[in-house]
Amino acid sequence: MRIYTCRGSERTGPHSLEEIQARLEARALSPTDLAWFEGSQDWIPLSQIPDLKMPAASAPPRLNAPPPLPGSAPPLIHSATPPSQYAPTSPPRTGLLIAAGVGCILLAVGLFGAGLNFLLGDDKGGLTLAGLLMIPVSVGVGVLSVQFFMAMSRNPTGCCKICGHAKPTINGTLNRHVGAVILMFHTHITGHMCQDCIRIVFWKFTPLTLAAGWWGIISFFVTPVVLINNTAYYIRSRLMK
Repeated sequence: MRIYTCRGSERTGPHSLEEIQARLEARALSPTDLAWFEGSQDWIPLSQIPDLKMPAASAPPRLNAPPPLPGSAPPLIHSATPPSQYAPTSPPRTGLLIAAGVGCILLAVGLFGAGLNFLLGDDKGGLTLAGLLMIPVSVGVGVLSVQFFMAMSRNPTGCCKICGHAKPTINGTLNRHVGAVILMFHTHITGHMCQDCIRIVFWKFTPLTLAAGWWGIISFFVTPVVLINNTAYYIRSRLMK
């Protein structure tokens, strides 16, 4: 579901259901703010979307006049923050980040090769389990290298993807993975996010993944990758200046 939101005359979107939920919890949106999505007849309050959970405490309701709907087309997208309010971002240390990213890739390749050697070698002994563990770890290290390359990306707007406020942000992805033996349920939020929003989404996604992400053959290998990625992104956010 792709959702557009409206507060007064200000409209943004499209957003995923997870992004809207995160913005509600960060108090960047109110349950009384209006929403429109494909198939809806008119703008409705966010509180009337069944799949959204409203925060326990919310601000006093505001009366929003819904803008006219342009037929079946989605509403126009407006930036939440004028260009004059964009927050400046410091230039990334490109050389150091590239070196760290390449180093992680080389380490990941070495671990993956060693894991395959342990699994396929003639003298297996007790190395089979080590090989099984080294392969997902190598993938996790490879995912970690992505963090370094994403750190080179500068936010073109200076605004957080979730709360929409002009503040320091870093680019990255937070994932939630739940294994259900045969099925898998995976969702993610990607983009430039501020420190507070990263903290909220991290503690919403990661504990659930840690508890329920292992149940399935594929999920058993996906979950450590998700945990390494989320933790690396969270640590990066804690080091923000």
